[in-house]
Amino acid sequence: MENCKISLVQMESRVGETEENLKKIKHFVEAAKVQETDIICFPEMAVHGYALDECVLWEEGVREKSIQFLSKLSQVNEMTILTGFCEKEDRDLFYITQVVCFPDGRVQRYRKTHLGEREKKRFVSGDVLPVFHEPKATFGIEICWDSHFPEVSTVLSLQGAEIIFVPHASPLSSLRRRELWLKYIPARAYDNTVFVACCNLVGTNGKDKQFGGGILVVDPKGNIIAQDFTEKESMVTVFLAADQVNLPRQHERISMGDSFFLYYRKPQLYKKLWKSEERRGE
Repeated sequence: MENCKISLVQMESRVGETEENLKKIKHFVEAAKVQETDIICFPEMAVHGYALDECVLWEEGVREKSIQFLSKLSQVNEMTILTGFCEKEDRDLFYITQVVCFPDGRVQRYRKTHLGEREKKRFVSGDVLPVFHEPKATFGIEICWDSHFPEVSTVLSLQGAEIIFVPHASPLSSLRRRELWLKYIPARAYDNTVFVACCNLVGTNGKDKQFGGGILVVDPKGNIIAQDFTEKESMVTVFLAADQVNLPRQHERISMGDSFFLYYRKPQLYKKLWKSEERRGE
């Protein structure tokens, strides 16, 4: 990893107002460019607005137009852009997706792998936990509820992720959101020696949902290095020092407290866990 700057955005995204949402994304990207941001992350479903029923109404071609717009925006501003939208695979198949647009024109994606009970009625889950490579860092993505499953962060870190971005669409108030994040986000960062950066939708979706917002960035020691829980649209830009990831991941252990703990795992001891999971699936 190299020293880099990341930006996190909390924004209001209204269902059915895709063009306006994209204009807002463009505004934040251009503001981040002034701050020399390398990677910017927007919330879950930021392009289309988070909804469970209205997604079936989106016209054909929205996906292609949105991706073309975002890809060009990434290239012009020389910035990696992560933003969420509803991905329509066919007439009845939808994913909650975070698209990753790179300045070199590459477009990749992550599909949410852990869905809430109500989401399962409309969306299908992804089945891959990829990591993404840009010049200064390797990163992974967890969308909202994904982050409650510790194995996800571990798998991403073992694949080389140095930053994990966690975009949300949470209706909780900002104070409640902060309270919950502080219970587990620092643990994900500390146990896996990664930076973890979270952001959430704020305001209304223009229909029936209200979102509490929130931005939180935690370093590999579990320390808060940036936060914003004002329940207003905003962007936070943070400098990430590469040594906080690189030094612990050297094979030569500096001290027990500064270790990359995952190097010292003993998977043979955890077989009982996997066998238990296999029995549950029978």
